[in-house]
Amino acid sequence: MSAQYFVGIGAQRTGTTWLANYFTHHPQVCFSAIKELHYFDAIYRPDLSSVYNKDLFTAQLKEVKRKMDEEGVTLEKSLEYNCLLARIEMIEDPLKYKEYFSLRLMPQHQAFGEITPAYSLLNEDGFHAILNLYPDAKFIFILRNPCDRYWSHLNLHDGRFEHFSALEKAIECLDNLQYTERTDYKRTITTLANIIMKENILVLFFEHLFDSATMERELRKITTFLGIDYLTPDYKPLNESKKNTLPVEYRKSIFQHFYFVYEFIFRHYPDQIPQSWLDDSQTFKK
Repeated sequence: MSAQYFVGIGAQRTGTTWLANYFTHHPQVCFSAIKELHYFDAIYRPDLSSVYNKDLFTAQLKEVKRKMDEEGVTLEKSLEYNCLLARIEMIEDPLKYKEYFSLRLMPQHQAFGEITPAYSLLNEDGFHAILNLYPDAKFIFILRNPCDRYWSHLNLHDGRFEHFSALEKAIECLDNLQYTERTDYKRTITTLANIIMKENILVLFFEHLFDSATMERELRKITTFLGIDYLTPDYKPLNESKKNTLPVEYRKSIFQHFYFVYEFIFRHYPDQIPQSWLDDSQTFKK
């Protein structure tokens, strides 16, 4: 049996780094040394991902080379250098993406892949490109309460949101596709469903995956989905800072902006809705 290719497509700020660490330490998984390869979004969504071009990875490669020259060559730096070099080569030859993994696969690996949250931005042509390389590809998509995901994304990029006077920007950014399209789970799920078999799509909720009472259940869904053994994680997810609290009046505006997302998810996953989603719906529903 050949190893199963998988790709985590987001969403951003839903614990994908923690999941990447789980895969990295799993002996049956060959996980990309570069967690976010940004290969498909750079090609198929250049309007939102043009930053992930040759110049960026070339600059990173030069920085690693500089450190190797100044501090000496280590196994970790050598691996990082080779991975960055391979990522640059993919730009000119899409088969280098497959080679990137095939050169790293070992007999014990039963699954291999990467996680790039920006892949949630892909349109059908981008997902078709993945299927052209791996026809049986499996997709993992983690959802988070839209208000919380959006707010967390804003705070990731601008710590000034902790100041109440800057909160107006949270409303202004509702017109920014970099923030809002990543929260449009309806678009992503509908696009996936149009071209990918249902059994090859796993949709989970951040709130369940990182609740101590349900974490094992959710993680077992992932390992079963990929055909790998369940291993108890030996590290806990880092709790996100609570200092940047979203005031209720702003939360209401954000909820109403993404009401169509809540409505879609409630309709398609009625038995899985986390409590915070239900609370927001009861409090702010139009």
